[in-house]
Amino acid sequence: MKKAADALHRSHSVVSRAVDELEKALAVPLFERQARGARLTVYGDILRRRVEQAFAEMQAVRTALWQLAPASGVHYANAPIYTLSIAESRLNLFLLFAQYRHMSAVARHAGVSQPAVSMALRDLDLTIGQALFEPVSDGFRLTPAGEILIRHVKRALVQLRLAGAEIAYEQGSPRGRLLVGALPYGGATILAPAVAGLLRQHPRLRVNIQEGSFSHLADRLAAGDLDMVVGALQPTDAYPELLSEPLFDDPIVIVARAGHPLAGKRRATLADTARENWVLPIEGAPTRRALSAALAERGLAAPQVVVESSNPSTISSLLQESNWVSAGAQACFRRVCRPGYWSPCWEGSL
Repeated sequence: MKKAADALHRSHSVVSRAVDELEKALAVPLFERQARGARLTVYGDILRRRVEQAFAEMQAVRTALWQLAPASGVHYANAPIYTLSIAESRLNLFLLFAQYRHMSAVARHAGVSQPAVSMALRDLDLTIGQALFEPVSDGFRLTPAGEILIRHVKRALVQLRLAGAEIAYEQGSPRGRLLVGALPYGGATILAPAVAGLLRQHPRLRVNIQEGSFSHLADRLAAGDLDMVVGALQPTDAYPELLSEPLFDDPIVIVARAGHPLAGKRRATLADTARENWVLPIEGAPTRRALSAALAERGLAAPQVVVESSNPSTISSLLQESNWVSAGAQACFRRVCRPGYWSPCWEGSL
């Protein structure tokens, strides 16, 4: 403790009290006290690793802001925000303002006055020596410095949240919130059985599923607003910090209602389906991109799309009411279509 206190320029009692408060808040021992000092417990090591990752995020933001405004970087290099050494209430006001962009909305959600919000944000500006927000016609928007700061602060706070979740897992009782993004074409369908099974095994967990486009969900994942995104694999060149992990292979099927002329053919080909009207996801979606490429490879025309939708349930209903066809992962159609109401008329890996 003495060496830690000396390194932090704090008294031994202050450091000791801070450790005691941390252990009380987490309800686990972080250190094993011994005659010659103390060593980290498994829980302490989890917290150490997550805190180091949080500090790495804040070091990255300090470097990025210095590159943005080199003149201010020298004077504000030791701003308290870079070690998250500011009041939690002020940090929360910054996060809320980045979300709502209006003083009144932030004050209402935080239960404080508008002048208090304004003062907290102005102090943060002064602390780092750069403006974080600028006024626009309908409120405020983040400046480039604000965008950098909010991104890394949120990711740092995620590391601290995950420390608690990882400690609970180590204790054999996982709890907390799991924030999952579901891509439109099948993400929620794939997630349903997985989430149900997870919560049966770990009832203290809470899962929040948010649906959206890949670009929207990937942005939120990179910013730390989500823990993962589930759906068809997508190119992640624009997101080098993200990791893609294939879960399973699912063949692409072209489907139609059970009474469709193609459904009765023994071996329908892509050439047969190419003359049909299609219900497909928007341009650029993985299934549509793969289908168009497969047709072009065979010298066939691009699909004639009459309706664009990424919702398997909506697609199923449209197919039942028409002679249109669609394409997608076999598992998605199996889950949303009642037996006898649809039929695969072509199967393969586009």
